Amino acid sequence: GDSPLADESLDAVTILTVHGAKGLEAPIVILPDCAQPNTALRGELLKTSEDGAVWKARSDQMPPLHESLQDAAKAADARERDRLLYVALTRAEKWLIVAAAGDLGKKGEAWYDQVREGMTAAGAAPHSYDFGGLGSGEGLSLGQTDWTHLSLRDSNRPPEPPPDLPEIFTRPAPVPRIPPATRLPSDLGGAKALPGAEGDTEELAKARGTLIHRLLEYLPAVAEPGRAEMARRLLDMAPGASEHARLFDTMEDEALAVLSTPALARFFGPDALAEVPLTADLPGLGRIYGVIDRLIVSPDRVTAVDFKTNATVPDRPDATPEALLRQMGAYAEMLKHLYPKHEIETAILWTRSAALMTLPHDLVTAALARTTSP
Repeated sequence: GDSPLADESLDAVTILTVHGAKGLEAPIVILPDCAQPNTALRGELLKTSEDGAVWKARSDQMPPLHESLQDAAKAADARERDRLLYVALTRAEKWLIVAAAGDLGKKGEAWYDQVREGMTAAGAAPHSYDFGGLGSGEGLSLGQTDWTHLSLRDSNRPPEPPPDLPEIFTRPAPVPRIPPATRLPSDLGGAKALPGAEGDTEELAKARGTLIHRLLEYLPAVAEPGRAEMARRLLDMAPGASEHARLFDTMEDEALAVLSTPALARFFGPDALAEVPLTADLPGLGRIYGVIDRLIVSPDRVTAVDFKTNATVPDRPDATPEALLRQMGAYAEMLKHLYPKHEIETAILWTRSAALMTLPHDLVTAALARTTSP
């Protein structure tokens, strides 16, 4: 088919590399950058055979073998440049313009020097060029370059009528439906702490919660004698370890107390799934994504447990802060879709008291129903 260079009606300039122009033609071709080439060898290896190579050495420390391999590689590069020059020179149908700016070098390797030598041998005549406000210069001209005696012909062809397209291509595109942003179970509204509860600042409380979760994630895999040492190492790597040393000590004690409580052992054993991601579209709430701290799946029951590091622990399930109930309600609703034949149970493990609080299903379901739509 026609190349993008072959359409004379195009009111445009096509810019291509020599490699990209291979096989194409155009009425007028300009080679604008034919100055001194970069002949430095790329890479750090010199090929000795199809299966062998040696490292390049400094020119003042180069053994004869390396020197001969380097000369051979440079000669191969020079032959490749000559092949590319041939490609460049044969792209023009009517007029070829070769130009250069800057240093041409002293070895005659520049394409400008090679073309000038060839034109001189072919009988090219000196020619003065005027570039308007850009100045003037001397060059060579070979062949017909004056076409002022020719009559002008408008080569612009009338545009072809557009083809008849199927109706699917002409009707307006439907307005895309942008789904609401994904929500987190912890961001469904409501209070996250008991009224009047005292504790750390919000920033410290978040950092404290993150670190205790990290300890409870990694420490169960450590044998009992080494848990305290590992907990200290993990906390020492956390930001602010020296600034909040006393606070970090309480985190270590809290995590180790949870792991040493017999009633909680099943949530850190081999049957418990840790850090389980869940996502689902919930009616009226949109897409919800969350990560359950522990999940235990038995033949007839699924138990979802979330770790909470609140400084003040409620004394009964219905006193649990609203935001936490809504979060657990979201987990219960997502799990119901995954395990429709199982009983779904949710619980909170309060790390401050190392106690598990099972939440009635109706309690968390009612809390989730109080969540407003996004």
